[in-house]
Amino acid sequence: MADEIKNEKESQDIFVQIPKFYSNSTKFTSSYYDIQMGFGRVAINNLQEPSVPMLEAQFMVQMSPQHFKVFVDLAQKKIEEYEDQYGKIPSPPAVEKTEKE
Repeated sequence: MADEIKNEKESQDIFVQIPKFYSNSTKFTSSYYDIQMGFGRVAINNLQEPSVPMLEAQFMVQMSPQHFKVFVDLAQKKIEEYEDQYGKIPSPPAVEKTEKE
């Protein structure tokens, strides 16, 4: 029992030490061997007239296609769990328009 608590505490400590980023912009690219996800943050530059949206690149994640497929499946399961608990997540109008085309 004490070993289980110790292992759980060590596991939680690992995630506490990982840097955290907020992203509201994602770009996907791929090749035969890998898939890249670029994450960034769009911010409005109010110092210019008129205000101009700026993209601040945060980081890039690169995975094999096999790993990416597992990642997508797990993410879909997490979304379903979230929606079961909190309700359907609405898609932004721009995404809905793209899906219909």
